[in-house]
Amino acid sequence: MGTNKKGFTIVEVLVAMALLSLAAVAFIALMSFSVSSIFLAGEKSEKIFDAQGEIESEISAQMPSGDDEVKINFTGAFTDADDLTITGEKLEITYEYNGGSSSIIYFLPTKGE
Repeated sequence: MGTNKKGFTIVEVLVAMALLSLAAVAFIALMSFSVSSIFLAGEKSEKIFDAQGEIESEISAQMPSGDDEVKINFTGAFTDADDLTITGEKLEITYEYNGGSSSIIYFLPTKGE
């Protein structure tokens, strides 16, 4: 009498199910992290957009007072050049998002005399 064994043993089926379950758990964890990262990036983008709007409102509402200065020092190839000083006003907006904060700094030069 010959035995004809077809199919999988219970051990093979359990091992296959365990491997598939492990792959599914890893995939679900990756997707969860990706979705939360997308939402955090979206929130940060919205806050940056709002902060830019605030800076643009300040720029359009006032002329710069010229209280601040930016100095540019030319070194290296431009050794005979003078330093360049630009007067204007520094505008800074700080915004908070999801427990963190960032700042946007904009320098608005005064018009040349």
